Amino acid sequence: MSAPASPCRNLCGIDELSGECVGCSRTLEEIAAWSGMSASEKARVLARIDRKQRKESSEMTKENNTQTAQEVYLCIGICTTDPESGQCIGCGRPPEGSVAADEDKETA
Repeated sequence: MSAPASPCRNLCGIDELSGECVGCSRTLEEIAAWSGMSASEKARVLARIDRKQRKESSEMTKENNTQTAQEVYLCIGICTTDPESGQCIGCGRPPEGSVAADEDKETA
C-alpha cells in the first residue's frame, strides 16, 4: 500500500474553535506527525476528514438551512485562485482584492 498524499492545500491557518487547519482540516498534532505516520494512520486521518466534510456538506443542504456557503466558510485572506473557476480554493469566493470580491462586500 502506498502512502496517501498529504491533504495540504497551502491554505494554512488554525481555526480557533475547531483546532483544525482551515485548508486541510487536520489538527496541529496530525500535521506535525504526518511525515512519520504509517500509510494506515494517514488513511485514518483522511477518513476522519472525509466524514467531517460529508457531514458539513449534508448539513448545508438541509431544506431549513438558510446559510449560504459564503456565510459558513469565512475567508481568512490567504486566497489562492482556482484557474478553472476563478474562485478562491479555500472559501469559494472571488479572491480578495478582485473586482468581484469588492462587489460581494458591497452587497453583504
